[in-house]
Amino acid sequence: MSELDLCASYLSIALARLYAPPPEGDPYALPGVSDAHRDAIKHWFVLFWQLGKPPQTWPASTPPAVRAGLQPGDITGPVFTRYPVLNDITRVLPEEVIQQVPPHLRHWAVGQYLMGVEASIIRHAIGTPSWRPEVPCCPCMMV
Repeated sequence: MSELDLCASYLSIALARLYAPPPEGDPYALPGVSDAHRDAIKHWFVLFWQLGKPPQTWPASTPPAVRAGLQPGDITGPVFTRYPVLNDITRVLPEEVIQQVPPHLRHWAVGQYLMGVEASIIRHAIGTPSWRPEVPCCPCMMV
């Protein structure tokens, strides 16, 4: 059995693609932001990967508990303080993707690309000859 840890997978993949070290400790712990806002920080990252840029506002689908706390702009600065390489997230895209995607869609392509890489990692993990199903263990997937 091996363990495939999917915790903060897009963040980990993006940092690896940008040749930055993986996060130490809690990847959602940000300088100057209380741990009480962890759900808002995680939600900010979900939107960041979807949009390919920092969210400016919370969408209507945002959980009320997240909406009641910090605003997205309160999170952006601390994220880029901890992870400065994310400032231009389109750099995560490989050259072959950049050549195929029109400039106005490159921010959107970030999340699509990271989703494809994550899926490829999972396919590789479950496609190995030694793979056998095990009981999933959240937030990790045991394979």
